Amino acid sequence: MNSWVRGSDIRSPEGGRSDCDAVGAGTRHPGSDPLPPKAAGRRAGRRPAPLAAALFPLLLLPAALGAQPEATATESVRGLLDQARALASRNEADAAAEALGRAVALAPNSEDVLNAYARFSLARGNPIQATLALEPLARMHPGEAEYAYLLGVARMQVGEMAEAAEALFDAAALDRNRALTHIALGLALNRVDRFDEAREALATALRLEPDNVEALAAMSETTEGLGMLAEASRLAERALAVNPDHPTALVTIGTARLKEGRFEAAREALTRAVVAEPDSIKGHYQLSLALARLGDREAAERHLRLSREAQAAIEEHIERLRAQPPLGSRTEP
Repeated sequence: MNSWVRGSDIRSPEGGRSDCDAVGAGTRHPGSDPLPPKAAGRRAGRRPAPLAAALFPLLLLPAALGAQPEATATESVRGLLDQARALASRNEADAAAEALGRAVALAPNSEDVLNAYARFSLARGNPIQATLALEPLARMHPGEAEYAYLLGVARMQVGEMAEAAEALFDAAALDRNRALTHIALGLALNRVDRFDEAREALATALRLEPDNVEALAAMSETTEGLGMLAEASRLAERALAVNPDHPTALVTIGTARLKEGRFEAAREALTRAVVAEPDSIKGHYQLSLALARLGDREAAERHLRLSREAQAAIEEHIERLRAQPPLGSRTEP
């Protein structure tokens, strides 16, 4: 793989947050009211930020293109990638998408073209389109950890957590020293209640980066899922010492307090969690349980409704993503 495809990790479409933060959130309702298995990221319903800064580095032209199916197409493909890079640098995203779509039509098996298509799609907030390129890339280059990792990230962003975990297992095996991959794997496994496996992945991440706040918060969620409430609280408090408003850590604290029967402490932590993350499915749901135990039926019903609305918004967002045509299509919005 050419060096241009490495570089910094994919960011959330909103910008400024790690991909683990962006993907780590299709949360389930606990107990007898589970959510559907396909729940996407915490920020799924929000509009992406301006694209120029995100797209420009993703479309940097490599020094040499990969092998093309027809030699006569090489110059055209190189020119289209160069054109897409230039258009993205001017924030002309639709035109850049059209250029990429034409490049894919000319060289559908080119590593460089598929890589640019995948990264452009992720930067544009369409992980479903990204998987169309990342799946063949991962098959054609099974030794490249980056492609397996990005495929896992894309699948997490649309709530396909079990499938994401399989890709991330591959990425972690190929690059055992990248904490971010182990964190993403742990988050995906948490979402499908595979807590023992998540604990192993996150323990690896914490050996690599002992103070990583995302790893600490994810591990707190894992240990809470395993019923280790004291350990979960300890890890969550460590995460909160770095980021006092970390939503996952606050939800873990609140859930642990709820299980301990400390309903007022649970209400306090969970109220902070939904302030920090207003569209938190699990935060609103757990808060509704705490409020019900405290006798505030009206508030409990309000937060249960907010939890269900957040889940519905995620599902609607995923359906909109699935309806989008490929990059460069004339019908693309």
